[in-house]
Amino acid sequence: MGSDPLDASDVPYAGGWKKAPCSADLDITGDGVGQTPGDFALVDQYGEDWYLHDFCDSTVMLEFSGFT
Repeated sequence: MGSDPLDASDVPYAGGWKKAPCSADLDITGDGVGQTPGDFALVDQYGEDWYLHDFCDSTVMLEFSGFT
């Protein structure tokens, strides 16, 4: 990313994470430990959208908290 000066959406990522998108034939198996969940997006601390499937071939730990 950040290699096309004519593309306004092609900007370097401030967090430094590398994207490794999944192949189109990914087998969704479930939401349990060791299973492959469906794709979803969250906003990171830099305000950028990241999809779970941007981290294919990586181990991902998700931590959720609730605030009242």
